[in-house]
Amino acid sequence: MHRLTLVLTALILTVLSIAIYSQPLIPNSDWELVADGFSFPEGPAWHESGVLYLSNCNGGWITRITNNKVDTLAYATDSTFKKTNGIIVSESGELFACEYGEG
Repeated sequence: MHRLTLVLTALILTVLSIAIYSQPLIPNSDWELVADGFSFPEGPAWHESGVLYLSNCNGGWITRITNNKVDTLAYATDSTFKKTNGIIVSESGELFACEYGEG
């Protein structure tokens, strides 16, 4: 019975979160889509130079967005990373990525 309660609670919370977060948290007619096509974007990191970095976990690449231009900064390979789980950029612009369970 306890396990069924946990499963039902998880299902209800999932449905509620989909309903709540399917719309922007702050409605604004000025929102602009700058990138899409990611399989699991995560760990955005902003650099004061105006660059936004995104970790695309399941896609196997790290994206850089600057001046409304989206480009792939790094691809996953055996010598770099396999799946990223968040990134951070230093003041000097060095990019650090965390890997999860793959490398």
